[in-house]
Amino acid sequence: MTAIDLSPDTVVDRSGHPITLGSGSAATAFVEHHIDAIDAREFPGPTGSIEGPYYLADAPLLPARCTLPMRSRDRAQPPLVLYGQVLDVSGAPVPGATLEIWHADAEGHYSGYTRHVPDWNLRGTVVTDGAGRYEITTIAPAPHQIPADGPTGTCGGAADRHPRQPAHLNLRVSGKGQHPVITQLYLTGDRRLGGDVTPAAGPGSLLDPEPDEQGRDSVRHDFVLDPG
Repeated sequence: MTAIDLSPDTVVDRSGHPITLGSGSAATAFVEHHIDAIDAREFPGPTGSIEGPYYLADAPLLPARCTLPMRSRDRAQPPLVLYGQVLDVSGAPVPGATLEIWHADAEGHYSGYTRHVPDWNLRGTVVTDGAGRYEITTIAPAPHQIPADGPTGTCGGAADRHPRQPAHLNLRVSGKGQHPVITQLYLTGDRRLGGDVTPAAGPGSLLDPEPDEQGRDSVRHDFVLDPG
């Protein structure tokens, strides 16, 4: 990994004044995104993204074809189907790979961080089949508000970025003998894309769902893992 100096006087606003970053804040996420971009130069596979503050380990294990745990109010939302394969850099499938997925609900809330949302809602650890395939049925997340006070607001304001993160799915994909990749997949058409405090959306991270034969919004996304 590339070493980078993040002492307070290396992060400054447009007037040259230092910005102090709080641990675990969206301000640090803003910086982490740029560190990840530098670190990704060491690997030939697709560039990953930041983990973000809402990751929880040990989400329930789910089969390759599954529906994420959700409440009845979530099931009332239009479904979103994400499917594809996990591959290595040679294009060979990675059977038994795990996709840890987590995202906000239709109101922008994450389970584990909001009292009225049950544990593990819209979270899971999906295990691919023998051909590295997966199919996850969930719902489209809503954008969520990033705290805009303190160092986060200072950092975002200095960079001319708003505190509302576009709707996205968070995933951590790993396989035996492979380097794990962490990514955020964004939905096209969101006017907030490119202007938030953690600008991680790029051409390879945009999802453009289309109706499938059942009328569900469906989109394919393949993950490529570098050798570990």
